[in-house]
Amino acid sequence: VRGQPVGRGEEAARLLRSRFRLALSGTPIENHLGELWSLFEFLNPGMLGSASVLRHGKGSGSKLDEEQRGSLSRALRPFILRRTKAQVASDLPSKVEQTLFCQLEPTQRALYNELRDHYRRTILNRIERDGLEKSKIHILEALLRLRQAAIHPGLIDHSRTGETSAKLEMLMPQLAEILDEGHKALIFSQFTSMLAILRKRLDDQGIRYEYLDGQTNDRATPVARFQSDPESRLFLISLKAG
Repeated sequence: VRGQPVGRGEEAARLLRSRFRLALSGTPIENHLGELWSLFEFLNPGMLGSASVLRHGKGSGSKLDEEQRGSLSRALRPFILRRTKAQVASDLPSKVEQTLFCQLEPTQRALYNELRDHYRRTILNRIERDGLEKSKIHILEALLRLRQAAIHPGLIDHSRTGETSAKLEMLMPQLAEILDEGHKALIFSQFTSMLAILRKRLDDQGIRYEYLDGQTNDRATPVARFQSDPESRLFLISLKAG
């Protein structure tokens, strides 16, 4: 049972009659106190009082002071059992992380620099005029656009989706190597627009893949295909949905 602030599914779960209840969560730290409250309201109704007591604060414990967080932690400790993959799946090999660095080609670098200089000028002017506090949303937007420009110019200008990018040109040989060696791979991106560009490249090369994003209604079928079909070896997944 994955905790969410009050909803129909949660209300229905609380009506279930049982001698024993167990809540499973994939996150060792819940996103906010509302999720923690909903889990324990299912497990042991009333233990944490009403939802308003925890105020459904965003960020773990953001609405509680240090003493209150300590008290909450001590109260919940006897009810929580945490297990890592190493403890429950000892047959899995150790995770290997590899970071690959790539340099932007001149055309992509020019676009990135142009955006960087533009946002630097406009944000500094806005901060001078409105102050830092009122400029934060514009700063975050600038960082988002620069991240997109570093991935592919098509994320900034849809008419440029057919162009190449440093990251795409580094990714494709990596995928070819994985396929040649008979392995499977999950490819995550925060931007579905980047997945669309990658899909076009894979389609052009006749490479089979599965796909999942927030608009995917039937998630079970591509997952099952990827897990069971030896010929289904690439899975493109949006980060939030997957």
